[in-house]
Formats: sequence, C-alpha cells, structure tokens
Amino acid sequence: HTTTRSPTKRPTTTRAPTKAPTKAPSRSPTVMCVEITPYGCCRDSTGGAGDYARVSVGAKGECQQACFNNAACFGFEWRPNQNLNCELHFDADDFSATAGGSSCGYCCQCRTGPPTMPPAKSPTKMPTKSPTKSPTKMPTKSPTKSPTKSPTKSPTKM
Repeated sequence: HTTTRSPTKRPTTTRAPTKAPTKAPSRSPTVMCVEITPYGCCRDSTGGAGDYARVSVGAKGECQQACFNNAACFGFEWRPNQNLNCELHFDADDFSATAGGSSCGYCCQCRTGPPTMPPAKSPTKMPTKSPTKSPTKMPTKSPTKSPTKSPTKSPTKM
C-alpha cells in the first residue's frame, strides 16, 4: 500500500465496479426447518400430540414442501413407514419435546411465529368505518379538540 504525500500529476484510475453479487431477492423468505432431537414424534408442552393434520406424501421433502405451502403450518412430523405419513403442525408449541424415538418419526420445526403478510396496496378502495356515535361509554385518553355540546356528569380526571 503506497501513501501519496503530494498531489499526483495525472488522474488516478480505479478498476470497474464488480457485478452485483446476487439476483433480485425472491418474494418469499427462505425457510429452513430444524429437526427436533432426540428423534421422535412432535409433542407440545403438555406432552400431547398438538394441533395437526395428516396427509400422505412420497418423501420427507414433500412433507416439508406441504408445510411451506400452508401459511398456518409451523412444522411437520415425518413418519416414513405409515400410510398417512406426514403431519402438518399448526401451533408453535407442538415442538416443545419429542417422544417415541426414531420408530415414531422425525419432528421438524419450520417457523416459530405466524408469517409476515405483505402490506396491502395503498390506498385501499374501501373507506374506513364511520366515526363512533356520541357519546362513547369509555373516556378518551386526551381532551377533545373542541367544546362538547353538553356538560359531563362528573369532572374529567387528568
């Protein structure tokens, strides 16, 4: 690395900028599933089987994809030797523990919370609901901007 002690006589040049490192981001996030260990069936915090639905698929990857395709799915249980071999689980608590060992299945958590929905297009076509009818039963958090038409029964607490 050379340090310049005085101005140069000719302009300095740099190499051309590098190409962008990646393509444009995808519309959906990359979801990675974590296998809960030790091997076994998914269990919630009470030891129960949780909130799930069974489907029949050909491979563990298809079970994972079925979960990704369902926005309410938090993860899945893959049971390779059963007819309805894929359980889609719909509660984050369903991954608190496992039971039954590897003969029971593989428990995989894919999400820890509900997915973030994209914002609505703005502005919306529908108008908002009309203002509340007066007077309301609950007090407001701040004073009104203009005087009220009639006095209240009790003083306003600040």
